[in-house]
Amino acid sequence: GEGSAAMLASWMDTIVSSPTLFATIMWTGIATTALTILGETMALSKLSATETTLIFSSEPLWAAAFANVVLGETMGPSAAAGGALIVGACAWSALGGEGDE
Repeated sequence: GEGSAAMLASWMDTIVSSPTLFATIMWTGIATTALTILGETMALSKLSATETTLIFSSEPLWAAAFANVVLGETMGPSAAAGGALIVGACAWSALGGEGDE
């Protein structure tokens, strides 16, 4: 509605009037998002579908390990069970589990 348009216009005025904020948004959008996805896509295009699936499936495990090492986060029982299921599924797939062509 009209209120949303006014709010968006206000945000745009704030962004345009602050070079630091504008640069931060551009850095986040271009460098940390677009270029990262481009690099990831280029790297993953060299892998098979199975290898790519295994990498994406294990991403939550890497995030949990990073959070544990860097931030001191701990995993609860449900997170540990979920991690075990991911590892089991990845191992099953890598070892030629049922349905693998």
